[in-house]
Formats: sequence, structure tokens, C-alpha cells
Amino acid sequence: MKVQMHTSLEPKRTSCARLTLQVVLIGVITLTLFSALFISYIGLPRSADLASTTAAHAWAKANPTGTRFAYMLYATTKISLCNAVIMAHNIRRLGTPPSIAIVILASVKLDSHPTSEWSAALDAANAVQVPVEPWTSSSLQGRSSVWWESLTKLRIFEERGYDKVVYLDADMWLHRNLDHLFMLKRNNDVNDDQHENPPRSHQATLDQPKATSTNVDSSMLWAPRAYYISPQPFFASTLMVFTPSNARFRQLYDAVTQSTRQDYFDMDVLNDVWDPVTFLPSHYVVLNSELLNSPSLVFEFANASDRIAHTYAHHFSALPNGTYGKPWEVDRPVGHKWRTKRKAAPLFYQLFDMYLDANDRLCPWLQPRDVGRHPPQDS
Repeated sequence: MKVQMHTSLEPKRTSCARLTLQVVLIGVITLTLFSALFISYIGLPRSADLASTTAAHAWAKANPTGTRFAYMLYATTKISLCNAVIMAHNIRRLGTPPSIAIVILASVKLDSHPTSEWSAALDAANAVQVPVEPWTSSSLQGRSSVWWESLTKLRIFEERGYDKVVYLDADMWLHRNLDHLFMLKRNNDVNDDQHENPPRSHQATLDQPKATSTNVDSSMLWAPRAYYISPQPFFASTLMVFTPSNARFRQLYDAVTQSTRQDYFDMDVLNDVWDPVTFLPSHYVVLNSELLNSPSLVFEFANASDRIAHTYAHHFSALPNGTYGKPWEVDRPVGHKWRTKRKAAPLFYQLFDMYLDANDRLCPWLQPRDVGRHPPQDS
């Protein structure tokens, strides 16, 4: 009897064990699928070859295909934080829709609790601030904090859930919408000679590209030529279009940590490491100093006026007196009348007025010590 009872219960125990195992397996599969969908929804990186220093943040789909686009800026000081919000407002002013994110990577050393004015400025530009660890290098030791922590810029290449990023230096003034750069692919490219002197037909294609695929090549980077540096080829890091890659970031990190060079800046690192690179036409970013003395830089255009009209961004590199400097370092002259140089283009001084207007309007939370302004110097 005992044997019979034991025998009759065994199938029931086996059946219960199998049922329990099935329930557990279904639960594990359901949890895994839910986690994957949740990660996809909030935009977390799908790979983590290198730990990211950011918190996850929401993203909006930029088009029906679900491709995620973002403009990216960075800031390590309060004044560069102000510049970033000015740039964010200019991006929106020129027509970029909210479906394209604007992300400001801000050093964790900055105030973790921004003022209400700063928060309002961020909200008005529909931008998000993401904290990151600042990146310093012994090769830049002894320089101002702007340069000492300038390698923080390279954190833009870390994966944060975006398929294509357009990076902009914040110490520029943006004149024209750049959303078309998100559509750049290999079949939109031209060879190096054409980039140096692109025909009008190609320029029209670059302004309004026709995307045929959502696939992007993670090894590609587009950037304008640093035409003011010799020898060439050498690209500028003021504007870059790329697909973020933790593997690429690791290459940049290794290059910095293994280098024995002094004054090894972000642009030097990028030019040493990145290959291949496609050069954007040089008029995408032009130094504001080119406007100072009888503007003659025309690139492929008929004259200087035509070039100025087609420039996407002017990078501040010269003060009103012609010396190197940035617009936040100088105050307006009495009566708001600049002492002008006879051959300078009017836009040269207008850029300072536009920047200072934006600074006053969007950054009232700045203190004098954050800016370090001094009266405008005589020419």
C-alpha cells in the first residue's frame, strides 16, 4: 500500500514541478521583454563598452522611422553654461522642432541646483542639462579652467541613446538652420576637392538632402576644415556630425592618457584618432576675425558679401580691437557705439551686440565674477 501511494503521488509532484518551472520561465521572459522595451523607450544606450557619466533622460522621436537626433553642447563654467543656453535658443529660433533634442553636457562641478531664471531659459529652449564628470589633462595644467577642462567636450561621443548628433561649440553665433546635417550619409558626400570648392549643384543637395535610408555609419564624422591651420588636412571641432560610439570614445580616452604631448587639445586628439573624416564646406564655420579687415575670404562664392550671407556660424575669435578674445570679456561702449575699423564689415560689430543682448536677456543669474568683463579697448 505504501508503495502504491508513493507511486500514485509521483506523477502529481512531477506535474507540479513542471508547472512551476513553466511559470518561472514565462515570468523571466516577460520581465526581459518589458525591460528591453522600457530601455528602448527612455533612450538608454544599448551598449556600454565604457561607462557613461550621465543620467538617463527622455528623448522624442525626430521622424516616423524612430531615428533619434540631438544637438549637443557642453559647459564647464558658468559663462560657458550661459553660452550654451544662448546657442540652444538660437537653434530653436532658426526653426529646429522640439522633436530634435538639445542636450547640454554640464560639469558636475557647476551648481547642481540652477536658479529659476536658468531653469526658465532651459525650458524656453526645450533643452535638457545632463551632468557629466569634467575631464582634465596634465598636458593642459596651468591654463584657465576653460582650457583645463576642455577635454570634457569629448564626452559628446559617449552613447546616450541618440542615433545622430550635431555638436556645436557654444562660443559661436548661429545664423542658419543646421537640421539638414542629420541626414548626411555616405551617398550625400562629395570628394575632398569638391568640399574645398563645391559646385552649386552639390551645395543645393547639401542644404536639402534626400534621405534614402536610416542607416548610419558609426565610423563616419563630418566637420568643416580648420582652414586657418597649417598643414592641412585638419578639421575643426567647432561643428561635428557623428553617431555616438563608446568604442570611439575609448580610442579618444586612450589617446589622451597615453600621449606625452604638451597642450594636447580636443581638436588635436580628434585629428590624431578619427578616420575617416568627411570635410564639410569651409563656410559652415568662419572665424569672426575674417570680418574685421576688408573681408576677402570668399571660398567658392562670388564675393565676400555672398560668403557672409551663406555662412552658417561665426566663431568668436577676435575682440572689437582685433586682439584675440571672446564677447563676454568686453562690455558695450558708452552709447552702444563701437569704435569701428574703417574696413570692417558691419556684421563684425553686430555680432557683439547680438551676443550681449542675448547674454543680458537669458543669463541674468550670472555674477560679474563669472564673466570677467572689462571695458572695450581702443582700436
